[in-house]
Amino acid sequence: MHPQAFFLFTFLQFGILIPVRILFLGDHEFFSPILQNWLFWAINIVLSVAFIRRIGVLNFMEAFFIFLVWFLGGLFLDLLITSAFVRVPVFIQNTYWYGYLFMLFSIMLFHKKRHIHIRKEMHAKHGHH
Repeated sequence: MHPQAFFLFTFLQFGILIPVRILFLGDHEFFSPILQNWLFWAINIVLSVAFIRRIGVLNFMEAFFIFLVWFLGGLFLDLLITSAFVRVPVFIQNTYWYGYLFMLFSIMLFHKKRHIHIRKEMHAKHGHH
């Protein structure tokens, strides 16, 4: 894991997802509620996958650590920022918690896995016999 990339994408993740949470979990209703929830979760998944893959090659423990930092940091920032802009408390909305669950699944499934990276390097180094 590259520390510079971790800090950069953690900052970007908070900077992008907090306004998205305010927009989608607030009083605004753009589409039907079901479509709005699905769009919120899709944005969550796409951003998580994009950022986690750009951090670099990770093992599962590092990927889980990144999720934990994003989860706890997100909770803290949502307590400070998001809850000030949203009339209905975000912490009682199922959509909010499912967003973190989808983030966890997407990080664990789509991060660049170290064991696969090592296997590819060994394969390239020794040829394909």
